[in-house]
Amino acid sequence: MNRYPAHLVLDAGGWAERTNPDRADLRSRFVLQGLHQLGLEIANLSARELKLGPAVLRALADSSRVQFVSANIEIPGARTWLKPYIILNRSIGGRAVRIGIAGVSLSVPDVGSLWPDSLAPKITDPIAAAEQVFETLKPQTDMQILLAYVPTAELDRDSTELEGYDLVVAGAGDLRESPPVGKLPVVLAPGTRCKFAGWIALRPTEGTSYAVADGGVVQLDTKVPDDPAMAKLVQQFKDRLGPPAAAPSTRQTVPPGEALSRHPLP
Repeated sequence: MNRYPAHLVLDAGGWAERTNPDRADLRSRFVLQGLHQLGLEIANLSARELKLGPAVLRALADSSRVQFVSANIEIPGARTWLKPYIILNRSIGGRAVRIGIAGVSLSVPDVGSLWPDSLAPKITDPIAAAEQVFETLKPQTDMQILLAYVPTAELDRDSTELEGYDLVVAGAGDLRESPPVGKLPVVLAPGTRCKFAGWIALRPTEGTSYAVADGGVVQLDTKVPDDPAMAKLVQQFKDRLGPPAAAPSTRQTVPPGEALSRHPLP
């Protein structure tokens, strides 16, 4: 960010904490607060986040100061905190640019378990929704960005439908080390481990076009040091807990003379 002070920080979705389902609300709040401190302005609301339930999501929207977007998740009465797209006015290389940002997500199992019938979310086809919102953004904006909680393999398959977007940020699927330098469009895919951040730097070219001047995928552990006090506390907990118990063996033994095929691998 010091190198590129005119920056825009986005999240493609899947930010809801999933390692501790008993306190997913608290952990998700900490994740969003930390991302906001790193400059996060707009986050895609993926189907995974719906598992937090309406009360938690509304509280996160009110407290985190991060704007949620989704073009294919419809929630009754949520338009004040969940928008299909956002349009921003920014400057790239001294040139004023209007940037349209939309989000889409694939569905996941059990998304509505914490939702009352009156607020039950509806998830439509993500690619069709992305195409539809692009037609809305194109006449109003100079650049279109799609935040997609969709596996990169599916984005590749549907690339002809999404070819109008200048930048697609994938929140699910395989990591791609760095985007190609040169003309837009480009897909930025930092993977799903939440320890990587993808970035690109744009420069204006002829007419009203833009190109990728630089970019990459950064492993955050190597760039953002742990807080010393918190790291010490975590280590103390680990020392008190001791080493992890060995997992029970699933190896099967085959009595002498019996065929191996009778004992398939687990």
